Amino acid sequence: MNEHKQSLFEIFFLAVMLALLTAFSYYHVGQSISLAKYHFQWGISNLLANYDLFHHSLREFLFNTSILHPGNSESEWRTVTYLFPLFIFSDFLGGLSLTTICLFTVTSTLIFLVLFYCWVKEFWGKQTALFAAFLFGYSAMFQELGRSGSYDAFSLLIAVVWFFYIFRHIDSPKLKTYLLLGILTGLMWYGYGILRSLSLVAFVHILISRISRKPQAIGLFFVGMFLVLIPGFMIKLIVEKVDLAHYHGPIYTLFIDRETAFGWNLGTCITETSANLKVLFFRLLGANQFLEPVFKDKTHAPFWNPLLVIPLILGVWRFFKQRNNPSNRLLLLLSVLIFLAPCLLTSSKGFLEVRRSLLYIFPGYCFIGLGMAAIFEMIKSVQSRIIKVALMFLLASFIAIVLISELFFVHRYIISPHRDFGMIRFARHIKEKGISGYIYYLEKSLTKPTADDAESSSLKPLARESVYRYADEGDLLRVALMQKGKSAFHVHSGTMIDRMQYMENDFYLVRSPCVSLNEFNVWCAHNKLKAIFILKSPVSNVLFDGTLQTFGFYLVHRLS
Repeated sequence: MNEHKQSLFEIFFLAVMLALLTAFSYYHVGQSISLAKYHFQWGISNLLANYDLFHHSLREFLFNTSILHPGNSESEWRTVTYLFPLFIFSDFLGGLSLTTICLFTVTSTLIFLVLFYCWVKEFWGKQTALFAAFLFGYSAMFQELGRSGSYDAFSLLIAVVWFFYIFRHIDSPKLKTYLLLGILTGLMWYGYGILRSLSLVAFVHILISRISRKPQAIGLFFVGMFLVLIPGFMIKLIVEKVDLAHYHGPIYTLFIDRETAFGWNLGTCITETSANLKVLFFRLLGANQFLEPVFKDKTHAPFWNPLLVIPLILGVWRFFKQRNNPSNRLLLLLSVLIFLAPCLLTSSKGFLEVRRSLLYIFPGYCFIGLGMAAIFEMIKSVQSRIIKVALMFLLASFIAIVLISELFFVHRYIISPHRDFGMIRFARHIKEKGISGYIYYLEKSLTKPTADDAESSSLKPLARESVYRYADEGDLLRVALMQKGKSAFHVHSGTMIDRMQYMENDFYLVRSPCVSLNEFNVWCAHNKLKAIFILKSPVSNVLFDGTLQTFGFYLVHRLS
């Protein structure tokens, strides 16, 4: 009877906590998106092209998005494992938009949390799972992932399925288990690039396992992987028109991101790894993480609160005491690779991008859960009722302090639009006008400025190239203006060296913040255009100076 009551209480508590977290995660989600988050802008034009294919030629969509991509940030807009569920989800809500993209990411992260709880509970117990899932779910890192709008969060959802499978089939004597493991591991290559490091874990795990037919298991594992990878590689050769007979670039760039593995240069590898290991040390202590240098608020959320380092260390100690357990042996193997892989496989000059370290969540919060469960059990074993109540109060206060500091970070840096350049707010101002037609987005060219240009300008060299630096800003505006899969505008992009031959006689124009008002007036006179000012919208949180701080929106007439 007591066990039945405990089960009901557990279900009730979990349901309430998940309901509160769900409500909080969906709150203000449409306004907390940042187009600069996790390089959200890379290759974003592919998003619109593939969404159009999804509705008009599903076969062509599946072909074009089944490419074995390099696993970088740009790949999220052209991989079927992310886009197919995203488009179905968005259409269910009325059509693709920035809001549905972020809603999909939030939903993926919530599902991941439930599966993460189930995974920890199955192999390390209910108390460990409760602490691990609760502290991660109410962390700033959870909100950062959920509101990122990127495929990194969805990649974690793919990863937790893989974790479930490999832990459930430790030392399995059935050979078909390793064929299915190979297929699942191959599918990981269609997620974010860091997931590919788990292929090594799977291989080493089979190598040191206690099964009798080990060579056959290894062979079937690779057969399963190749069954998934070869079609994607062949499609890549066709779509990208790669002729292997005349391909002169490094072969590894056909499979992985060019920044990965430092171009296989040993000297660079040693230098980068030593710098990244220093960053790793502070990350494990819960230190904040740097954002792009153009931001004033230069922090990502830490992977875990610095106060949780105490139960993290205690959890590691408890883990080593029980390291002969098969699940613990596998987790040890995973932990070593997960923590070291970003340091060894990324050229980041000590920056160690957050998205390349997302798998830290698995062992990190598992250890934190183990540590918190150990503390809880120790308090329960105290004989004195007064001391036990006092210690329980201290533990509850500790958790409350952690949650308050996490929520403060979320409110200050994540829910508030501190990480957006202002494009979303600008698009909202345009949509509020209720107008439609052609928009020409006028920006600076993406060529790097000379030293003289940099010295003579009030802008920093990186910011002078483009507001978003890596993308066609017109593509970003096109996505930001979408509502229910459509936009009231046809957005064209160009720079000040382009001619205005293909535009309508009357059209709307957006002046990039990088184009000064004087440059804009000269450009209009050169192209015989008359620009009527409609509205302006400030650029936020970027290191711009002087008057170049607003997007300008104009109605333009041809003078001849």
